[in-house]
Amino acid sequence: IGLYFPPSNPEFKDLDSADIVRRVLDLLRERGPLTVGNVAIVVTLDTPKLGAYREQIQQNVADLLNIDAREIGIGFKTSEGLAPRHIQARATVLLHVST
Repeated sequence: IGLYFPPSNPEFKDLDSADIVRRVLDLLRERGPLTVGNVAIVVTLDTPKLGAYREQIQQNVADLLNIDAREIGIGFKTSEGLAPRHIQARATVLLHVST
């Protein structure tokens, strides 16, 4: 992300993460036609608990990527108190490239 959206560039300060996703998809599409197959997301944080928001998060991500919400897998973990102020999110995206 830092290569395309360097924190030293004021244009990207406070850039919405949805805008980053859209821009990255545009960059990838410049290389050829592609579709998003499915997404696996893991969020690690102690608080707040996000389980109650799982379906809404899935739908938001699905809408952003123009795929069915059933193609979005989301898991929530805690640090077990080892890093109570730490938040980490990881996403793996399967892309289908048409040739």
